[in-house]
Amino acid sequence: MNQRFRSTARPWQVACLIAASLAAPVFAQTAVPLANPDLHLAVGGTVRTMARLTDGSVVFSGSFTSVGGVAHNGFAKLLPDGTLDTNWNPSACFGGPPDTFAASSDGGLFVACNFTVLKFSGSGTVDPDWHPTVDSVRKLAVDGTGNVYIAGYDYLKKVSGSGTGTLQWSKYMDAPATGLAVDSDGNVYVSGNFTRVGSDIRNGLAKITSAGTVLGWNPGPDGSVSSFAFDAANNVYAAGRFSSIGGQARNGVAKLSGSGAGAADPNWNPAPDSTFFTSVITGASGDVYVAGTFTTIGGQSRKSVAKLSATTGAADPSWNAVVNDDVYQVLLTGAGNIYLGGHFTSVGTQPRLALAVVAESNAAAAGGINVELPARVVALAKQPGGGMIVGGVFDLAGGLSRVNLLRLQPDGTLDPLWNPGMNREGLVKAIVTNNNGDVFVGGGFWFMGGQVRLGLAKLSGGGTGAADIAWGIPSATTNYVDAMAIDTAGHLYVAGPFSSIGGQTRRFLAKLSDSGSGQVDPLWNPSPDQGVLSLATNAAGDVFVVGWFTSIGGGANRKYIAKLSGTGTGTGAADPTWAPWADSRVGALAVDAAGNVHVGGLFSIMGGELRNRIARMPSVGTGAADLNWDPSADGEVRHIDFDAMGNVYTSGAFSNIGGNSRSGIAMLAGGSTGAATAWSVTAAVGSVETLTVATNGIVYVGGTFTSIGGQPRSGLAAFGGDRLFANGLEN
Repeated sequence: MNQRFRSTARPWQVACLIAASLAAPVFAQTAVPLANPDLHLAVGGTVRTMARLTDGSVVFSGSFTSVGGVAHNGFAKLLPDGTLDTNWNPSACFGGPPDTFAASSDGGLFVACNFTVLKFSGSGTVDPDWHPTVDSVRKLAVDGTGNVYIAGYDYLKKVSGSGTGTLQWSKYMDAPATGLAVDSDGNVYVSGNFTRVGSDIRNGLAKITSAGTVLGWNPGPDGSVSSFAFDAANNVYAAGRFSSIGGQARNGVAKLSGSGAGAADPNWNPAPDSTFFTSVITGASGDVYVAGTFTTIGGQSRKSVAKLSATTGAADPSWNAVVNDDVYQVLLTGAGNIYLGGHFTSVGTQPRLALAVVAESNAAAAGGINVELPARVVALAKQPGGGMIVGGVFDLAGGLSRVNLLRLQPDGTLDPLWNPGMNREGLVKAIVTNNNGDVFVGGGFWFMGGQVRLGLAKLSGGGTGAADIAWGIPSATTNYVDAMAIDTAGHLYVAGPFSSIGGQTRRFLAKLSDSGSGQVDPLWNPSPDQGVLSLATNAAGDVFVVGWFTSIGGGANRKYIAKLSGTGTGTGAADPTWAPWADSRVGALAVDAAGNVHVGGLFSIMGGELRNRIARMPSVGTGAADLNWDPSADGEVRHIDFDAMGNVYTSGAFSNIGGNSRSGIAMLAGGSTGAATAWSVTAAVGSVETLTVATNGIVYVGGTFTSIGGQPRSGLAAFGGDRLFANGLEN
């Protein structure tokens, strides 16, 4: 029995518990996720293709796994009121979502699926009779009478949109199509890298009558065209990747005459700073809306989407959607609004993941629905006051914009103010906090908390999470930090694939001050020969490291695990006697309050003993494995932490640990043999990648899961610790 047991358990309590244990078996106590946190975490997906059906519904495709929290794998439909059609989820396309489709005149949809084209009804069922003979479909278009134009690798075909899809005519092309559209008169416009359509020479762009006659229209772009739009005056707007078209220099977008040879309008020139455009449409008032990779167009600063004058190409000074990333397609709703599809996460001041609705007239936000990919939580750090810092890969948390970092309040709810902000493509890998509540973040990023920070930042633990202006480590050679640990003396240890940091030569591992400017310790330089995966410190100031190294701390032979001097003015030399040695990867590392070192990974030998993927050893002596504590996991152990009573919480890829069936999460007895306690969690759908125990005893877990403990949770959940064991009655 431990000291905690003797001081809190009365003799009659012990007697009752012993009697109960003799009278009945011990059953697992299944933990249920707490009410908080229950944040819908999501990464913004991508919308690349959209089409409006005759009833005003909008079908879209791209890279996503859910829409508004409802599972949809890359293909979905919004009803005319903008809500998700939960009954429409076609599964006839295999090999990924379609990237080309066109609305049919009867309310359905023609969809290119792999090497064929399918005709769907408005409800999503496939017409079994309609099956034209086609292959390698690239683009689709439908005319006003319901005929379907299909462009493939080397052909353009017109088929009937009804019956069996009877072929009406076919034209050979000597290269694949990149764009296809039909004007109100039934003329077909096709673009690609071809030089010939049928027997006619055409350089990348051609106009064909509904009867199949190639007209003399030949603007001859020097690149590809991907999108067309038309106005009432027989003008054609072309968007794509070119710098010359119709006899004029034009960057990516041009206004062409719909007659004659297709000359470019000499007066219409938005002069964007990019030659890459993905979409063009004309609005109800005749204005032109474009999407591309530009940042300036028509004399205005505009990010990726703009409204242009049909006369001059000047950008409307009052129309600015203010998106934070690329827009790939624009689409009229028919109700005075425009759908934007792309890779953005905000429009104006509103969080919008990949799909938004804005007004035609002034770009005011008019709705939208979030198009999502799964979030991933990889780092958790407890704050002294009970808060929790969460890091990983996400764009949205509980309906609010949070890019890869958020703070939970002590009650598990999202802090509405703490929002440091970082570059979206960045990644958070590690988080630690000090006794003052400061937050240190490591990963791969270049901006955080309002400051330029290259892979390492110090943030305020409260308020908005602003970066410490003075504490700014000069660039590590890779701008990347994988792992961190901090001691009570204010030393921050960082590991990553760098060879220098803060102006000092440091290989994989460095020691910094957690205050001031974050100066690199001029002497401490263990210089491992390979990377470090995890770090931990003990009360004596020693530093424990695990990774792929075999030499560290002055050239000492240490395989995958070592103890380094961290105190005083030392150089980080390896302890001359502490050498557990491991036979395979060690990734998890933690030191408990008694100074015992716990490790997890893929090893089967640790500290001179057979130990399957988890082991414990003292922090002194030779580092020999504890002879009695042997939980023996059947899969990788990825993270380890402790509660106030010394119980050990683990997460990983195991299904059995401590002699019991446990699906990826377990609570082990800190004393005796390390047997799994009765506390258990129902298997997660998805992986559990990190775990920590808050100061109030709440167990937080993070990963890529969509449910855990039998409840829906997106990458982040919390559980109460075992109350019986928290009273010290287990060990």
